[in-house]
This record gives sequence, C-alpha cells and structure tokens, in this order.
Amino acid sequence: MRRKLVLISFILVFAIPLIFADGVDSKTIPLSSELYELIDDLYSLQGLARPSTGRPWSRAEAEIIVSRIAQNSLSPVEKKMYSRIQDIINESTRWTFPDWGFGVKLDLALEAYAHTNADSFVMDSDWLRGFENRLPLAKLAMDFSVGSLFYTYCDIQYGYGRVSMYDTFVSLNPDQTGGGVLSNDGYIGSYFMDPDAHMMVKSWLYSRPFATNIPKNSTYFDFIWPKRAVFSVGGKRWNLQIARDRIEIGNSTLGNMLVDNHTDFEDYFSLSFFSNGFKYQWTNLFLNGLTSPGEVVSDDVRIFMIHTLEFRPLANLSFIISEDVMFRIASENGNSQVLDLSFFNPAFVWHNLNNRSMFNAIAYAEVNWAPLKGLEAYGQFALDQAQAPNEDHSQGDAWGLVAGAKYTVPIGDGIARFYAEFAYTAPLLYRRDKVDFVKLTRYFHLTTELEEQPVGDARRFYSNALVFEYIGFPYGGDAQALELGGVYSIPGMLKAKLFARLLQIGEFNLFVPHNVDGNNDDPPNYPGSTPSGTQWKRAIFLSSNVSFDMETLFRWPGVKLEAELDWIGKWNYASDTKTYSDGKTDTQFSFSVNVSF
Repeated sequence: MRRKLVLISFILVFAIPLIFADGVDSKTIPLSSELYELIDDLYSLQGLARPSTGRPWSRAEAEIIVSRIAQNSLSPVEKKMYSRIQDIINESTRWTFPDWGFGVKLDLALEAYAHTNADSFVMDSDWLRGFENRLPLAKLAMDFSVGSLFYTYCDIQYGYGRVSMYDTFVSLNPDQTGGGVLSNDGYIGSYFMDPDAHMMVKSWLYSRPFATNIPKNSTYFDFIWPKRAVFSVGGKRWNLQIARDRIEIGNSTLGNMLVDNHTDFEDYFSLSFFSNGFKYQWTNLFLNGLTSPGEVVSDDVRIFMIHTLEFRPLANLSFIISEDVMFRIASENGNSQVLDLSFFNPAFVWHNLNNRSMFNAIAYAEVNWAPLKGLEAYGQFALDQAQAPNEDHSQGDAWGLVAGAKYTVPIGDGIARFYAEFAYTAPLLYRRDKVDFVKLTRYFHLTTELEEQPVGDARRFYSNALVFEYIGFPYGGDAQALELGGVYSIPGMLKAKLFARLLQIGEFNLFVPHNVDGNNDDPPNYPGSTPSGTQWKRAIFLSSNVSFDMETLFRWPGVKLEAELDWIGKWNYASDTKTYSDGKTDTQFSFSVNVSF
C-alpha cells in the first residue's frame, strides 16, 4: 500500500502541472547568464528593489520581472541594457519546428594558469579561480522544448576532474585519524566515516607552477558529469524543475547564508509560483550521505527542504522569509528508516518536527531596499540555534548575517557598480550532531593497485574521494569577512572587476569537534564567540578580472577572452600575544579563450 501511495504522489506531482499548463516558455536560465547582472543593475538604476534572489529563474518569471521596468523612462544606456535582456529572454533553441525545438552547442576552451607559490598553495580551494570557475576543454550541450510547456537540457564535457589518481590523499579511517583529521569518535561533522574513506590534501594540478585545461590523458578525466541537467515544465505563473544545476538564495557577493552558488552543482527539485508582488518557492536539495569510496548502497540520505516567501510591498522594497529543515533518512542499529511523505508538506512549520535525530531546522530572512535610484542596501540573517525562554543553554548559539550596500551609475557606454559587504558567522552555524548543513560530495577517480601484479603492470580500480563544503556561507562558521569591489561592464562587449577581501577565521572549523568532549555524535556546545580561541587565521584577497566578448565584431562563432590576476596573503595570528607567523603569499594568473559553435 505504501508503495502505491508513493507512486500516486509522484504521478500527481507531474500530472497536475501538465493539466494546468497555460502556454508560457519554461526554459531555465542558468546562473552563468549575464541576464541576472543586467537586470540587477537596471533595477538599481530605476530605483527598484532587487528582483527575486531565488535563482535560477524560468523564462516566464524573467518576463514578469522585466515587465516591472518602465521603458519610457530609460536612458540611452539603459535602453541598450533592456534590449540585451530581451534578446537573452527571447533566445530559443537553435532549430525550431511547429511544435518543438532542438538545439546543440559546442564550447571549446583553452585556459592557462600560473602561480608563484606552488609549495604552499596546493589545493583548488587555495585559488580564487578554483575548480568551479575553470572551464573544461570541451563541452557539448543539448536542449529540447515541446511547445511552451516543456524544456530539458543536458551537457557532456571533457576536462580535468577535481581529483585524480595522481593527487595526495589522507585516510579518514576512524582507527587511523590521520594526524587529527577526525574527532575522537570517527565523525566529520555529522558524517560517520567509512573505514576506507579518504580525501585529497594535495592536488597534482593545482600545485603545479604552470598548467592548462588540456588533460594529459584520460586518467585525469572528470567523471562527474553532466554538470547541468534540467527537466522543466511551467506556465505563466509557475515553474517546476527537477535538475542538477547551480542555484542560490540570496544577494551576497561574499556568500549567501542559506544556499550559495560556490559549489560544483546541486541536485534538486523546485516548485515555484510567482506574481508581481509575491513569490512562493519550495526547493528540495538531495544530498549524499555515503562516505564509502566504493559502489555500495547508501544508508544515509539527506534532503534539505526549503520554503521561501518573497514579498514586494513597495517598488523599492522586497523581503524574504524562509523556514527550512535538513531531513536525514538513515539506518540505525541495522534498521532502515521509511521515507514518510507527511514530512514533505510545504506549508508545514518544520521546526515542529521534534526529532533531532532526523531533523534540524534553520530560519532565514532577507531584505532589499533601494532608497534612491542607483543606491541599494541589503542584508541576510540565518538562525539555526538560540536560547528560547524556559530552555537551558546546553547548545551554543548558531547564527550568521551579511550586510551590504551597492551603488550603480552609468559611465560612458557602460555601467559601473561599486559595493561593500560585511559577513559574520557564529562558530556553530551549520554544525549539529546527527544532522547538519555540511555538504559531502564523492568525486570519482581512478586508482592503481600493484599487489599481485608484475611491476609496471598496474591494474586500474575505481574510488571516490570525499569533498566537504558548506551549503551556505563558503567559509562556514567562526568567520568575519569584509569585501570592497567594483564592476564596469558594457553589455555584450566588456566586463572588468576588482575587489579586495579581508577574512578572519577563529580556531573552529569543519575538522574540530563541536562538542567539548570531542564527540560529534553529542550536542554542539563548543564555547566562545567569533573569532574563537586565540589562534586565528587572517587572509587578504586582491582580485582583478577582465573579459571581452567578440559578439559585436562577429555573431558566429562566439568568442570570449578572459584574464584574471589575483594575489592572496595568509597568516596565522595569535590574539593573546598579538603576533603573526607562517605568512604565505601567492600571485595567481589565469587566461582563457572560449569559442562557442
């Protein structure tokens, strides 16, 4: 009976949207599109509060957002921006037939990277232009549409993977703690490590003084693809997506508190309804809980259930409230949990699912205000844990915020944007026993086994290295950050960016137990406020990037040139003695040529 109910539920999820389809294109616009910055800048110049920060949008939602702009009040530069926006929104599949469409796109990219400190900066996370920002050598993308209702997209790529058999790994075996990588009981965050679990501590590619994006051979190949695969149906006021893609909820450049786009991809289901003054979005992120490097059945599945309500009471004011929960389905004592669909009520108050072994709720709020044309102020606040009346303080507070301001002004044929942001996160934000907000991704790679084989005759095996990331703010808890930056762009031609970032992180991090007794299976009671302890890490990031789009010179093929120069300085700081030590600096350069057919 339970299986029948599950089947019926999934049929309804797909059937109801099809029944009530009303003929508006459901194409999903990826976060990489320049559409989002163009609309954000045009809104600012018009004195409008930033449009929905739950992204990506469907084409139908983008049309509603653009309809708020008064065309008769646009300046010449703003008219060019508006025209560019309309071109992106109206772009269809390459070949269009009476009731369906089909498209194929091939991107060929050649990139080169160089840095001056290959001894200390040895991971992709040590680069400002890291794994998520680098382009594969080749990417083939296909998309299909059926009328205005249905859209799907999928890509295939060839390039370097995040990990390879030539990297240096550390064992995460609970019996071999690898120099303190694990807490006393074999956990990292709320994940219990498999005896064969391992993670990369030095990358072959990112530790080289000079490298390109041309793989030396197939052993370096990125096996995790497609990076983007979208199934979307939608109508005039709604959209449903089942996808692998980058998503975000928030408006921050430093990093969003709830869901940020710094990760490689997210697997998710999203259903949204939108109008001129209100948007409701229900999103479910499907997260891996498996720590084994092998091909085995997972006994730990996690779903981050998010529902957000966005309001625009005034043209220059918008805000979001969101209540969210991480739902863990795991085997305990040899018994498997059952997926209870009653937990998926998108109108429920999930905080009232009072089972801390299965759930952890987090609240989120965001505000965007445009007091004057060109000027914006915005902020985000996330709350995971706070002491309520009649409640003891056995668990530490967990919260974080981002506050920022932005000024946008036309200069010549382009638009300049200047911004300042500050972020603060309490040490225990995102960390809880049983269920937390840490993302675990298994990256497939080849390995070699020489046992019982003649010397030089290696037999290839498969394995998966673990990568830990925060779903929200990239630096996690116990962090303070300040960023000042500017962007100048001429739509369809030029974009130049500069920023400076200051970062300070306390002693607490992902590999420090959140419990004072060293057991991550116990409640989080790590003491102290940000920055915690006396041994802090401080860093300065300086970045410059310029890209040229050749579209104004020739429409086909599309050619884009990009260059980036970054400088990073890192130091250990002892707050009790006010002394610095172990200073490291690196100058990083990247160059890219991308051709689209």
